[in-house]
Amino acid sequence: MVQLEYGADESYKLVVASREKPYAQLEAKSVYGALHGLQTSPDSLTVVF
Repeated sequence: MVQLEYGADESYKLVVASREKPYAQLEAKSVYGALHGLQTSPDSLTVVF
């Protein structure tokens, strides 16, 4: 298990393409950034089937 330490990079980048090319890409430098991105993305995206 990776422990969160002071100064850990929790940043992430979420790229969402246009309607013509629907996809989302999440990039993070650490598992903590990825977790934050996954927690945020449902609030920012609408899924259409």
